[in-house]
Amino acid sequence: MLFLTENDSITIASPQITIGVGWDTLPLNPAPLNLLGEFLDGGSIKSDTVECDLMTVLCDEEGHMQDNGDIVFFNNLSHISGSVNQADDENLPKGFNGIIDIDLASLPKQYAKIVFAASIYQARARHHHLGMLANLFISVFDHHLEEIGRFEIKQIDGNITMLHLAQMVYTQSGWQFEILNRGTSQDGAAELAKCYQ
Repeated sequence: MLFLTENDSITIASPQITIGVGWDTLPLNPAPLNLLGEFLDGGSIKSDTVECDLMTVLCDEEGHMQDNGDIVFFNNLSHISGSVNQADDENLPKGFNGIIDIDLASLPKQYAKIVFAASIYQARARHHHLGMLANLFISVFDHHLEEIGRFEIKQIDGNITMLHLAQMVYTQSGWQFEILNRGTSQDGAAELAKCYQ
């Protein structure tokens, strides 16, 4: 298994791969509330649980989605092509918070880029950010479920609510898995989609 760093890439020879992500949640300091249980600084949801979601975007060779169904996430666990499928939270192996299975052999030819992002759920409303997580990682496995590459992030800036972790790009030499590690202040699938429209 190869430990990857920012801007590293590896060639994917396997026709089927699995992408896994995981993280640890740090203890939270409660946000200040008034007597009605409302945030003093305008937040709308009282929650002490940080929720993070794995999102996968399928794009053409120019980096654009074909339609809104090209995002696979908790509200759309399978791409219409059947080539990209995300495990639901009840079927995750120990140590992982998100799993994506990709059949590259059956993926329609119009897709030449697959982007993997981690996004805090309702980040603005809950006053949560990725800095509340630690030891975040993304791993890629071949069709034998042998881990062939892993990228780890020990600590994330507190202003970041979404992290474009990695992407797969189809080139003349085949599929390449590339580390991005690009943080943004986006919130949710709709805002992620705007990057690839």
